[in-house]
Amino acid sequence: MSIEKLRTALHEAIDATIDRHVGGASQSPGRKPGPSRDALAIMAGEDSGPFDHRWPLDVIEHYTTSRRYSVTDQGETLPVVVGWTVRDAWGRPDRKRVVVFGLSATDARYPWAEFVESDDGRYSAAVPVDPSASRAQLKVGDAIPDRFQSAVLERTDKLFKSVRNGPALRLVVDGEDVTAMIEFGYWLAGERKKL
Repeated sequence: MSIEKLRTALHEAIDATIDRHVGGASQSPGRKPGPSRDALAIMAGEDSGPFDHRWPLDVIEHYTTSRRYSVTDQGETLPVVVGWTVRDAWGRPDRKRVVVFGLSATDARYPWAEFVESDDGRYSAAVPVDPSASRAQLKVGDAIPDRFQSAVLERTDKLFKSVRNGPALRLVVDGEDVTAMIEFGYWLAGERKKL
């Protein structure tokens, strides 16, 4: 199986698992649809140490460090954990990853967004064309959604030397900008009805 097919299968399995456990009706009654970026408040909490996360297909990934945060939007506060790990990707066995996880009432972790270290040390995440409908990624030549007008978007093949022709655009942030990572993850989770 190719890496891209495996990646697609993993993401589909993650979505199916979240749907089984959380369901599309997980939003609180009376909650306005979708996150409101302007009203979003992110507060850092305590370090929560290392943990293991079981991905679909029984892949267990070890996160060396993690930190708890809380995201408040429209009066509702949700717990979040940001975990740091290393994984083989795009020609490097030691490529760093930052994964934003939403937490359930039982502290089960549900991945909202994943940022991967680029060759120049920044972090990037795939930007879906329509996060509620498909896995298709925003590409060069597509209309840039308003939400990303002031964001840094770069081609995949400019971020990773091992990619020869990668017109898909990725959101690029500084490795220390955890707030931007959480905002993006929260937006994705809201669009996918996973909050």
